[in-house]
Amino acid sequence: MNNSLGKKIFNYNKTYNKKNNFENRLTQIETIVGINNNGTPNGNGIINMLECFNRDMNENKENLKDIQRDINNIKFKLGELEYILKEHQNTRSFIEKEISSTKTDIKEIKSALQDSITTKSIVKIKNIIIGLGAVIVALSTIIGSIVFFANKLG
Repeated sequence: MNNSLGKKIFNYNKTYNKKNNFENRLTQIETIVGINNNGTPNGNGIINMLECFNRDMNENKENLKDIQRDINNIKFKLGELEYILKEHQNTRSFIEKEISSTKTDIKEIKSALQDSITTKSIVKIKNIIIGLGAVIVALSTIIGSIVFFANKLG
């Protein structure tokens, strides 16, 4: 009898060990998954990690939407800048043409002014006329004195 009782105790211990081992394994799995013995989340396991991952994914989606919106705004601003640059280039070429035509006009005015009557040219003409008058007076004095002496001698 002793032997059969020993077998029963051994079988009970074996069954108890299997049950205890199974409970330990189940507890470990629950801990890894992230569930306490009473079924509430423990905040340390795979469930918590997945929740954090999903939360981060949602935040990243929002960030990506913001980045996409910013990229679209930048593209729009670049389009505006390209348009302004083209207008600036058109305006610049127009201004350069106007400057060159103005330079040409100034050269024409300068050459026309060289041939026109100015105060300097009037002073020069006055000096020439005074010089001619002095020459005529001198010649008339000489001719007058020759005629006077020719009449007295003759």
